[in-house]
Amino acid sequence: MSGSFAEQVGQTVPTTSHHLGKLKLAGLVRNRRAGKHQIYFIEDPRVVDLVHLDIAHHSPPIG
Repeated sequence: MSGSFAEQVGQTVPTTSHHLGKLKLAGLVRNRRAGKHQIYFIEDPRVVDLVHLDIAHHSPPIG
C-alpha cells in the first residue's frame, strides 16, 4: 500500500490499512489487488454523503 492515502488522512500506513480492513468487514468498501497494492472501492456512493455530513456536523462554524 502506498503511503499517499495514509498521508492524506494524517495516519500511518498500518493504521490506515487496519481501518480499511474494518470498513471491508462492515461491507462499506471492497478491494482488489493491483501488484503489491490494494485498491479500495466504496460499495455505496451514499456513504460518501454520510461522511461529508459527519465532517460538516463536527467542524467548527465558519466566521
